Amino acid sequence: MFITKIPSLIFGAVSIVNRKVPLVAILAMAVFCCRAHGSQNVTLAWDANPETNVVGYIVHYGSVSGVYTNSVNVTGDITATVTNLQEGTTYYFAVTAYNSDGLESIPSSEISYEVPIIFYAAGPNLELTSNPQSGVAAQIRFLGSPNQTYELQATADLQNWTTIWYSLPQTTSQWLEYQDADAVNSAIRFYRVVVH
Repeated sequence: MFITKIPSLIFGAVSIVNRKVPLVAILAMAVFCCRAHGSQNVTLAWDANPETNVVGYIVHYGSVSGVYTNSVNVTGDITATVTNLQEGTTYYFAVTAYNSDGLESIPSSEISYEVPIIFYAAGPNLELTSNPQSGVAAQIRFLGSPNQTYELQATADLQNWTTIWYSLPQTTSQWLEYQDADAVNSAIRFYRVVVH
């Protein structure tokens, strides 16, 4: 059994073997994400089992490796779409085959998939949280995307911008946060993000 990362959104191939009944299947995960904020889908596909008495497959999945709290029963097809996956969560998948006698194979090797965070803004939208009490730092938060670095700038006059923070290069979509302690010394302060 093996797992290998293959380009073009194919995450790997695994085989399953039933120790009770000789059922064999190959699972190849092709990922197709719908653009739905908050939850997404993944479509899984596998090679048909050559045994003549196989009547279906069960896709097992969960958010903890080896712990499958959910399943999708698939009959008459070699694909399944798993819905309502939460952005930013890693899911673990394994598949079993079952025959007409109801015997189920052992699970395949596990394959994981991290659901990406999708956002639609042309640029990062800043969220600013500040407390009207003096002496409290302003909290700035925005969503960063992969392969980007960010530069947070501030000004009091909208003409002279000063860089107050740089991000590290991002490998995944994630929330970036910065506390601007200097905001307490300014009567008015504006912010912008420069994407590199």
